[in-house]
Amino acid sequence: MEDFKRFDEITKMDDRHRLMGLITGAPISLEYIYKCLEQEKLHTNVPEEVKNQFNVLKNMALYTYFSYSLAPEVNFKTYTLFELSLRLKIKPEKRMMLRQLLNHAVTQQLISDKGFRHIKSPSKNNKWCKSLPKLLPDLRNPKAHGSTSLTGDCLTNISICVDFINQLFIEADSSNAD
Repeated sequence: MEDFKRFDEITKMDDRHRLMGLITGAPISLEYIYKCLEQEKLHTNVPEEVKNQFNVLKNMALYTYFSYSLAPEVNFKTYTLFELSLRLKIKPEKRMMLRQLLNHAVTQQLISDKGFRHIKSPSKNNKWCKSLPKLLPDLRNPKAHGSTSLTGDCLTNISICVDFINQLFIEADSSNAD
């Protein structure tokens, strides 16, 4: 059962990080989380609404060090940023759901496999991006409609979210990217 942290434990690492470190051989530290998050930057021309919510996301992720159970909420926040970014980029005339927005982004080539750092051998036909209209809603919906699952890694989702948003709002002169 998830416990409400005692006041004297608020600034202590959640013990589940220590346990995961024993399993994976990669112990986590607050400094490590901070360095990972600090490296994630949005382009300068990303809308302010997105930048503000992205900073909320990074702060939430930082606090997973103290409360491991916040990681699913951080992942859920990435899905809301995908959708917000798509709405601001596409500016649909009528209400479009996440799946429709993603389909539009893929068909209009607003995103491509080569724009994601985690894809080591990007497909020329954007195989991974073409899976997003099914994948993202399927990942988001259980969290949006109630879920008790814990997720270990939220840092990877944040990196994917940054790559996605930066592709939507590509810099005119990429040498000016944040």
